[in-house]
Amino acid sequence: MTSNAGLPFIGRVHDVPSVATWLKFWEWSKVYGPIYQMEIFGSVHVWISSEEIANDLLSKRGTIY
Repeated sequence: MTSNAGLPFIGRVHDVPSVATWLKFWEWSKVYGPIYQMEIFGSVHVWISSEEIANDLLSKRGTIY
């Protein structure tokens, strides 16, 4: 996401607001594109903000995931 590596173990969790989280994810999609990732508590989270991409990955290719 950003050039900052994040804190040990918690990653970039402090960048995610506790209220209106969806709005922050929408803002990040405008900056980083329709697919981006961030590490939170040791696991990588991939965010897909495009309905077309989500449909392709989950409906059409869901059996391989």
